[in-house]
Amino acid sequence: MLFHDSHSAHYRSPLGAVKAGDTLTIRFWCDESDTVLLRTWDGQEQLHTMAFIGKDHFEATITVPQTPMLFWYDFIIPRQFDVARYGNNWDQLGGVGCYYENHPVSYQVTVYDPAYTTPEYLRKNAEDGILLEI
Repeated sequence: MLFHDSHSAHYRSPLGAVKAGDTLTIRFWCDESDTVLLRTWDGQEQLHTMAFIGKDHFEATITVPQTPMLFWYDFIIPRQFDVARYGNNWDQLGGVGCYYENHPVSYQVTVYDPAYTTPEYLRKNAEDGILLEI
């Protein structure tokens, strides 16, 4: 069995958006291989060998980019006769993912700048319940 749930703090910590430069811990449950690779994408692909932490669980703690962006991840599982892929589910809303024979839909992490300040005109209009039309 292959399993990851991006909405569970057991499998992804912290949940939600991550501050630029902070760490992100990702866990994966796998009883089909003794190796799991975490594939990340931030404009270029990186592969991280996940550590076996017992009871068919693997873990990787990575540092997210220093630049605010959408950061992506999925899993590569080398098995005896093939390579399984695991990623976001078909609706792309996160949570429990699914198996793919080829390149999967990746999970998304929003990497944000904590020093960013929303422009005043957007804060005021949001407080007043006014929608801007463009």
